[in-house]
Amino acid sequence: MEFVAFADAWQELEDGGVLPRDESVPLPPPPPGVLAALDLALAEAAESIDLGASSGSSIAVPLERRADAVEQVFHKLRLSPVVIVPRTRWRHVLDAVTFSLAEHRGWQEIEAESALILNTRDALVCGPADLRTVRALLEAIFRDGRGPDETIFVLPPSGRLLVAAMPGGEVRIEVTSAAMATSVRDLLASFA
Repeated sequence: MEFVAFADAWQELEDGGVLPRDESVPLPPPPPGVLAALDLALAEAAESIDLGASSGSSIAVPLERRADAVEQVFHKLRLSPVVIVPRTRWRHVLDAVTFSLAEHRGWQEIEAESALILNTRDALVCGPADLRTVRALLEAIFRDGRGPDETIFVLPPSGRLLVAAMPGGEVRIEVTSAAMATSVRDLLASFA
């Protein structure tokens, strides 16, 4: 796992079809001293799936299984590496999850670099071997996050799929094709 400057990661994500949901958010770079909240979306999303109550485009995945379900989506669909981008600053995410993840080996590597990225939204790039740490991070955000500033976005640089993971266990998954949506729904159904 490694951190990459947001501006560098953004160029690749933007090329993959990722865009800010609210086009008024200045990307990149934000004005000096300002880091506006960011909500990402896929430019050509074919479908958006929520992991909540089963209605409309939702799939009822129990809260305690959501992080594992997200990990399996990336693993089974071979969407790796993945990029994690916080909605605001890493400081908010780290403040929420550091205690829970103190003993997690993969997270200790991140914690060692945290002083350098606290006030940024630099992208954390994770390979296939890091997906368990991604799952642990999601679990900690679901359990310990208290507000929207702890939201993270997890996506492959290709922009074919985007996961917005929010405190309390709210998860939004956007996919770019109907075929991928079917694969994601089938995978998620096994967790419902």
